[in-house]
Amino acid sequence: MNWQSFISLIQSPSENTFFLSNTRQERLMGQTISGLLNTMGGKLIIGYDKINVHLTGYEQTDQWIDHYLNNHFKLSQISTTFLFRSNKKILILDIEQSKQDMPYSEKFYKIIEKKLTEYTPTIHTAYPNTTENQTSIQTTIPPKTQPSAPASEPNSPHLSKEKPMLESTYDTVVEVSTPKEPFNARQLKAIEFITQQGSIKNKQYRKLFGVSHKTAHIELAELVQQEKVIIAGSGRSTCYRLPNGNESTKKMDIISKIDSVIPQQLLESFMAKHQHINESMYADEFNMDLAQAINELQHFCEEGMLEKTIINNETCYIKATQLSFI
Repeated sequence: MNWQSFISLIQSPSENTFFLSNTRQERLMGQTISGLLNTMGGKLIIGYDKINVHLTGYEQTDQWIDHYLNNHFKLSQISTTFLFRSNKKILILDIEQSKQDMPYSEKFYKIIEKKLTEYTPTIHTAYPNTTENQTSIQTTIPPKTQPSAPASEPNSPHLSKEKPMLESTYDTVVEVSTPKEPFNARQLKAIEFITQQGSIKNKQYRKLFGVSHKTAHIELAELVQQEKVIIAGSGRSTCYRLPNGNESTKKMDIISKIDSVIPQQLLESFMAKHQHINESMYADEFNMDLAQAINELQHFCEEGMLEKTIINNETCYIKATQLSFI
């Protein structure tokens, strides 16, 4: 996978692509891999913070992930790919759907509507006295905390003469996620503020509640993670609003996106000293995350100020030939 393919991947919504910012969440990583194996397969990207649109990097060795997969998912079809960018390494796991239930730490997981869930697999075995219409008995593997259920009798209503034999079914669905703590008073008031004003910025949050930039960022990020608000705009114009926005909030998003682009003269000054610029250089030079840098460079291309080209097998941007920077 090249860098452009990765950018397309993170910008396109997918039901079977998941992100972890680091490997310190080993338990969540194992649960997610088990869920993808038991559902539809997919990708797990480690080293990219999807919420904050930031490259965090995979901090372990190449051998660490091989040992982890061999220890927990030895018989599974999982391939690893590394992508390097801005002196950081990103790990991409391509996970094929398993033909049998695959546990993590003796528990089974799957993914329902982008949510990780725990289940108990059910095994269907053929009844010995089979006929043309094959009869099956449904045996549920009980959780460890529950006593074993008595075996079904031949005349049990659980017998089915029509249901074909299946590899497995799921009879227990328990959402597996960090327990959702009640919002604190500041977060509840922030939601009220957004309802009345349409949006809130980190700066407004700090001013309203007298907290630090870090505290405001964490508490707003929690609201985003629990889908109470969504992020609109980027850079200095980043704000948070309710997810069911109307036309006025959509217009606000467009204005925010335009306002977030750096002043033209700053880019002109940089390009006067350099022959080209790439996304990581732009992000470092103007102090922003990579996704915002890509969006702003695309904006300048659409305005006819820059042209996209390839230099040393890397996407770069040069001054447009039909324009000159003053």
